[in-house]
Amino acid sequence: MKKFIAIAFILVSAAAFMFAEKFEVTSITGNVTYEAAPGKFKTVKVGQKLNDSVVINTSVNSKIIIVSEGGESVTIKPMQKGTVADLVKANSKVANGPKKKPGSTIALKSNATSETGTQGVATASSRASEAKDDYEIDE
Repeated sequence: MKKFIAIAFILVSAAAFMFAEKFEVTSITGNVTYEAAPGKFKTVKVGQKLNDSVVINTSVNSKIIIVSEGGESVTIKPMQKGTVADLVKANSKVANGPKKKPGSTIALKSNATSETGTQGVATASSRASEAKDDYEIDE
């Protein structure tokens, strides 16, 4: 029974290693490091291959551009730390989240004049209620 559990564990870990996505570093600006061993960070170099489970850290005024095996290029911005997979998901061009509608601004709405010629006073609550109209959320 112990042999069966050990063999199953080895097969599962080997499958996870085989199907891990790899990324190639194409450009580096500033100081970008990766965790080579627990607690030990080394400098990332152009042309280096990174697995999706590697922890990278971009410092101030630093960025890194990596390309996936599928050819998708992703720029990881300054002051970010995490696994490559998490950072790619957060910085991907297709990342979900609020997107500003073109041409909509709170300033135009809050400074609009009424028919009587008086100008409305923008308060925090009125700006907040108008702000939700400026953004659409992809679900």
